[in-house]
Amino acid sequence: MYLSHPLYRRLMDILAEGRLGRLRAITGFYSADIWKVTNPLGRGTLYNLGCYPVSLMHLVVQTLCGEDMFATGRLAGMGNVSAHDGTICDAAVTARFENGVLATLQSTDSYGMDNAFMISGDKGTLRFMTNPWLPVAGRNHLRWTPYDGDPEDIYVDADHDAFYYQVKMVEASLAAGRKEAARPSPRLEDSLEIMSFLTEWERQCLAR
Repeated sequence: MYLSHPLYRRLMDILAEGRLGRLRAITGFYSADIWKVTNPLGRGTLYNLGCYPVSLMHLVVQTLCGEDMFATGRLAGMGNVSAHDGTICDAAVTARFENGVLATLQSTDSYGMDNAFMISGDKGTLRFMTNPWLPVAGRNHLRWTPYDGDPEDIYVDADHDAFYYQVKMVEASLAAGRKEAARPSPRLEDSLEIMSFLTEWERQCLAR
């Protein structure tokens, strides 16, 4: 749903401007102390929270490196299993793509209430100052920091939250006879690539 918000149309514009230069690294973190209210059949933090930074990483890699690059990723994941319900409660992953881009993501539903996501290019960094995965009705905040200049705060004001824009996106797609939404929302193939990454991350967490 979050990718339907106007914040992500602005992100796509910024990425297209080329101000980041060549993509070099991505870092992301999402934590929420929600383990007491989650359904164990949901299989833990990777599918409750980790799916958000993975899907945003997918969008960034695809946009800056081409649609085929994400599938070249090799990953190493580790995690902790909850004694409460046997699901993965804390998880970390490092990925390397064929072009040398590195990504490091973490996810937990056992402590905290925090988030972070940063895109690093060879010309500077783009950082989310407000929650990337719960963009709000009101002011959303990005910060561009060139390596050779002053930071620039970028604000995206929206009339509604991401759930509203998700509903409107689905309505517009159905009215137009489209079976898939357009980017930045995920298409079917995008969703399959994201799920493939998540299930491999899960497999490695449980194997260690």
